[in-house]
Amino acid sequence: MNKIQQVKRMNEILYFIWRVKAVLIRHVEKMYFNTNIHARRYLLALEKKGYLGHMQRLMPEINSHPGAHPEKVYFLTYSGIQYLKKSGFEVVRYIIHQQAMQHDLMVTDILVYFIKNFDGFKNYKTDYELRRENYKAKKKFKTPDFTFEDKDGRKYLVEYQLTRKTKAIIKDYLSDYLAFDELKKHEVIYIVPRARAPWYSEIFDNSDLRHWHVMTYDPAKGLDTVAEG
Repeated sequence: MNKIQQVKRMNEILYFIWRVKAVLIRHVEKMYFNTNIHARRYLLALEKKGYLGHMQRLMPEINSHPGAHPEKVYFLTYSGIQYLKKSGFEVVRYIIHQQAMQHDLMVTDILVYFIKNFDGFKNYKTDYELRRENYKAKKKFKTPDFTFEDKDGRKYLVEYQLTRKTKAIIKDYLSDYLAFDELKKHEVIYIVPRARAPWYSEIFDNSDLRHWHVMTYDPAKGLDTVAEG
């Protein structure tokens, strides 16, 4: 890999981290490297450059085995964001919400799974990017965790539900998906705990959505479709 290719890959990795706000080593490994040790060393090098910071977190949904140790969660520093700006990327500073970290990192886990396993995956937008677009356009609909298209132009929105929601809240979400042009043409994918999947499936089956999928996700096994309509 020559110097230009090295800089291109570094820019891609930093921009990916900015898009999802924070990553685990495993995310960068699956996206850009062949082994965990290479990803680990690369992120450490970016941290030494001052482009990344990290915190230690134990992620129960991801580190599910007994005796799991906290993982490093990497995020862009001010210097990292300034570097991307100078490299021509339209980026801004952001706030890391630690109370949402478990949910957000699992969403990134799911996003990486889609990128690597969904045939024709393209043109994704993260929750953070969608929120920025909505703010600029003065839109008020609820943003999904991410959206994407496939090779045939079909659009999908993905929502990961870590915490329990009431039936009224879920129906309110579905109303937003049907009310706004930006969302109503998307197929809806909800990823939920397996025990709650039948409950979500019943709500979706009695909704006005044209195309929906209720799935579960396991970091070791990937996605599993429980019901769809």
